[in-house]
Parts: sequence; C-alpha cells; structure tokens
Amino acid sequence: MIKCCDRATILNLMIGSLGYTLCSGIICEELNGSEYLAVPCEVDEENPNSVMEVGYIALKSSMLSQIGERYVDELKRYLETETKAGSVSATSPARGG
Repeated sequence: MIKCCDRATILNLMIGSLGYTLCSGIICEELNGSEYLAVPCEVDEENPNSVMEVGYIALKSSMLSQIGERYVDELKRYLETETKAGSVSATSPARGG
C-alpha cells in the first residue's frame, strides 16, 4: 500500500503501477487525460468500510475563505439532493477547533 496526499503524485503512481485510488476528487478526461477511469464506489450495507466520509476542519476562531464557503455549500447541496434520492445518508457538518 502506498499512502499519498498529493493529487499529481497519485495520478502518476496509478499509471506507473497499474494501480487505483479511492478519492473524493474529480477524475475526468478533460483534466487528467484518457489514462484514468472513474468508477463510482458502491455502498455495501453489510460493510461499514464501504462508506466514505468527506468533510473539513477549521479553527473556531477562523473564517472560511470565499472558496471554502463555496465548497461547504456545494457539499451541503449535494448531500441534500442525494439524501432525498436515497443514495447517501448525511450527518450535520460540524466545525471543530
């Protein structure tokens, strides 16, 4: 197993090792070329490890940037849409310190 937190590095490792990654990011031909294929993760009710949690951490005394606020708003909008469709279960976002 290789652990990586850099998008460019992981994409290069995937090609070089014929590997795969689990991510919450965008993998598309326009951005990354045709060497990659995004396969949606299927939730398995019997396996709690099949669920990916996405969130953010911010200090209580800090303010999110404009792009940070947009990210959180988009996450909330996506969760509302998918929760109504029954695709995901959502928990309330919380700000930690």
